[in-house]
Amino acid sequence: MRFESEVDAEVHWEVSGLLLTERLDSPYRLRVALRTDDPMAEALNMLGHSVTVIVERGPVSRDFHGIVESVEDGSTEDGHSIAALEIVPALVALSHRRTSRIFQEMSVTDVLQQVLDEGLGPFERSVDMGFLTGTYAAQEYTVQFKETDLDFVHRLMEEYGISYCFRHVDGAEVLTLFDDPSVNEDLISLGNHDGVLPMVVADGGSGTREDVHDFYRESKMRSTVARTAVFDWLSPASGMQAAENSKSTDLGGQNGAELEPEREDYVHDEPSTLFGYRTAGLDFAAVEEQTRLRRVVQQRDAVRYQGLTTATGLSPGVKFELLDHPQAEFEGTYVVVGVQHSAGDFAAGMIPGEAYVNRIECIPVDLEWRPARRTRRPRIPSMQTATVVGPAGEEIHTDEHGRIKVQFHWSRETEYDENSSCFIRVVQPWAGNGWGFVFLPRIGMEVAVTFIDGDPDRPVVTGCLYNGANATPYPLPDDKTKSTIKSDSSPGGGGFNELRFEDAAGAEEIYIHAQKDFNEVVLNDHNTTVGNNQTNNVDVDQTQTVHGNQSETVDGNQDMTVG
Repeated sequence: MRFESEVDAEVHWEVSGLLLTERLDSPYRLRVALRTDDPMAEALNMLGHSVTVIVERGPVSRDFHGIVESVEDGSTEDGHSIAALEIVPALVALSHRRTSRIFQEMSVTDVLQQVLDEGLGPFERSVDMGFLTGTYAAQEYTVQFKETDLDFVHRLMEEYGISYCFRHVDGAEVLTLFDDPSVNEDLISLGNHDGVLPMVVADGGSGTREDVHDFYRESKMRSTVARTAVFDWLSPASGMQAAENSKSTDLGGQNGAELEPEREDYVHDEPSTLFGYRTAGLDFAAVEEQTRLRRVVQQRDAVRYQGLTTATGLSPGVKFELLDHPQAEFEGTYVVVGVQHSAGDFAAGMIPGEAYVNRIECIPVDLEWRPARRTRRPRIPSMQTATVVGPAGEEIHTDEHGRIKVQFHWSRETEYDENSSCFIRVVQPWAGNGWGFVFLPRIGMEVAVTFIDGDPDRPVVTGCLYNGANATPYPLPDDKTKSTIKSDSSPGGGGFNELRFEDAAGAEEIYIHAQKDFNEVVLNDHNTTVGNNQTNNVDVDQTQTVHGNQSETVDGNQDMTVG
């Protein structure tokens, strides 16, 4: 084994032990034990820098690249300085970046590309999306809320069924995203044809080739069906629309994801980044795909093959054909999904005479692999406030559904305009078919926003709030007995319509103000009773038309002056 570092390259560090754990859909973690007789060596200088560990077996070698996440130093042994490093992919650095932001009209691959480039670029790392074959449509609204960049990209990939592994090329690890088995590479191993790995049953290694020393199957019970039910806000009469998937898969034996009795995995509403409350309404094909992805995970977790080998080239996403197993049914082609590598001091005693050993987890090559949903969606359990926004020069910005756009106070990457958010539904006291209340929050108002199921991707405006910029119509607490509905003429302001209630004892009043016209329509009787005086003032003309009889009774005097 050899060790190389981009800093203090002249210092010779000897590798005394290596322990590496790597899995699909997870960052690998490599612990390496080092020693040197160089008195000037400073292991701490490597913190945050790129290093490489090389495992060699004859003409076959395996490079492990990464950045140093932690350093243990200061110990000595037999005149040597001792150090231990934790080496991880640069992807792990995204766990130290936490933010809240909104992505609009971007596909999940566009979002992933942006976030990963931001995090990996400073370490001169890259992401390879060449193994993504699916179609990923642009989504109106995707929110990262109080999440680390690593949790955010993990969550998106898990929701959309995108997996990842690492390839070590040209002095660095490459984050490789995939949704297709074409990503799987044939194993290259010592003393064997490419893609082939034989099994030996005798103790100890062959010395001339890499091989398998133990290989067995683990089968588990899992859910037998994935179901969901979703609501389409543009087609509420359809009720809850259901989808299910109980597809059968041949696992070469008892399938714990199919055994009776039925064990249902029911999820109400699939991740809303796929459909949610989009302007276009429900995308049921996406719902069915989400249900299918959950069923794939049920099947993939029903069986797992475990092995003990000496093949250094085994890593997640590598496939091999197993030969010479004592039970013929175990012979076949497998894809590695997880490996724990042990070398040097960490491999002692695992296989007699071997300085390198690994334990592998794999699945049959025909079994589809998709990531499990392990990363929880962030939740906003309570209300937030935001500012209503829209295009410059407008005072009211809405769509045909009465939705508005807002600027969240935590959003740093939007600019208080029509691009600050998607259109958001507004709660009204009544909302019937062509009837109900409609009061639209206007640009500049502060509004209260809640979130369906606490989901940041599904905001709903629930009301408005007065603040230092928008004062109440009448000063408080002086006019605390007044209740009013008062509007503002738009555009430009200066006028208003108002319905006001004065509840001060002895001065009760209902006041109506029409800025321009006031129209009443009564389809049957109209009765007015005045317990005291009534005064009508008409500054210009008055026209009165009675299509029938008119009776007028005056119990006292009547005076009329014309001209």
